[in-house]
Amino acid sequence: AMSGFVNLLFLLLAEAMQGWLRGGSRFWWYLGSLLPAVNIFNGFAAVMFSEALYYCDESGCYQGISSKTAFASQFCFVPYDEAHGSPCPQWFPVFSAGES
Repeated sequence: AMSGFVNLLFLLLAEAMQGWLRGGSRFWWYLGSLLPAVNIFNGFAAVMFSEALYYCDESGCYQGISSKTAFASQFCFVPYDEAHGSPCPQWFPVFSAGES
């Protein structure tokens, strides 16, 4: 029971740190990731975000982890095409899966 409670506390700490660090300096991301629970949570969150959100470039839009999205540090909620005048309406900054 005690280990489950401590695990829940670490999960809440990791979630709070990720929210606090979002959009911040990469230095603070790396420093926060030295905590093992935060590092694991950042890795799982990066994979989940890359599966749900879009990364687009001149060759198309992508979802999921690939060589094009592994180091993407921001994703979009909808597919977009900047080359044809349709920019992303709202960027979502994340700690990239490749850095996790």
